[in-house]
Amino acid sequence: MVSAQKKILVSPLDWGLGHATRCIPIIRMLLEHEYEVVLGTSGSSGVLLQQVFPQLLHLTVPSHTFTYSRTAGLFAARMIQQIPQLLSQTRKEHQWLKEQQKHHRFKAVISDNRFGMFHTDIPSIFITHQLGLKTGLGTFSDQLVQKIKYQKLKHFDACWVPDIKGDITLAGALSHPKKLPDIPVEYIGWLSGIEKVKVPEEQGHLLILLSGPEPLRTQWEKQLMPDVQSYPHPVSFVRGLPEDTAAPVQEGNKTYYPNVSRSILSQLVSKSTAIICRSGYSSVMDIIHHRKKAILVPTPGQPEQEYLAVHLSENKIAPILSQKTFTLHAAMDLLNRFPYQLPENDACNLPDFISQLHRLMKDRSINT
Repeated sequence: MVSAQKKILVSPLDWGLGHATRCIPIIRMLLEHEYEVVLGTSGSSGVLLQQVFPQLLHLTVPSHTFTYSRTAGLFAARMIQQIPQLLSQTRKEHQWLKEQQKHHRFKAVISDNRFGMFHTDIPSIFITHQLGLKTGLGTFSDQLVQKIKYQKLKHFDACWVPDIKGDITLAGALSHPKKLPDIPVEYIGWLSGIEKVKVPEEQGHLLILLSGPEPLRTQWEKQLMPDVQSYPHPVSFVRGLPEDTAAPVQEGNKTYYPNVSRSILSQLVSKSTAIICRSGYSSVMDIIHHRKKAILVPTPGQPEQEYLAVHLSENKIAPILSQKTFTLHAAMDLLNRFPYQLPENDACNLPDFISQLHRLMKDRSINT
């Protein structure tokens, strides 16, 4: 029986699915250690986690609405412009948690990039791989946004970074900046929400994973379609529409999925010989977890993804192609030429994160 002294709120940000997917192994580990997990979600992240954990209590958090630019070149500027709105939404989020705490009496809260999800009475943990910021607007803007972020992090008891220490890190300067925040920083290893399954690999099978904000996701899909139809080998094409429940469409050896469950995605990843996807950090961790060769196509105008793709290419983990010049022929040629050197995937230290949680709760004199 789960103790009432072990009720934990886990709340990922709803910008894409990456924040939610990397919380999946954390939630599973908490459940294995007999914690009662409550999920605070919104939007597509909530839909995904309800599919994976239907048995858990789900609470709806005020959504972080964010308007993306329709052109890649304005992405960073648009994000800077909306900082006041995001700060206002963060205050609503914090007020929501204070009200929920009166009813649920959480013993700790784990927030993946929700800055308002902290409470002064309980351990509050922030998860991010972006301590070093890339705005795309130069060093001054990078430092300014980092300063704002570090001020917000002071409300939390600890920051957990899903990366490792050492020379070969997946996030590079994003997770290992020159200056760290004032709160304790723990590197908890790489997190993947896709479990390994014993499915044989199919020669030439290509898995394409679409993701990211609109309208860039749709533009990317339309660009890929002609090339995919002429590809001679099997293709699993996941369109990345989490709220679309339509059945997959089979056309010869091509299968088009509006979206897939975690279990089906595990099978698709396992049987593929190569993956084409964005260079979002959660996707990168999934690739390393399964030790798959991948071609990374950063979302145009997203400085973080562009930095990650270059960093991983320089470290021979995965090559980069721009969306503007992308063709499937060029991708397959690069796949055959690139000197892949995938790091070992045993860098997930989730038991350490449990012990860190215990220490934080003990410091607050909360019985575990």
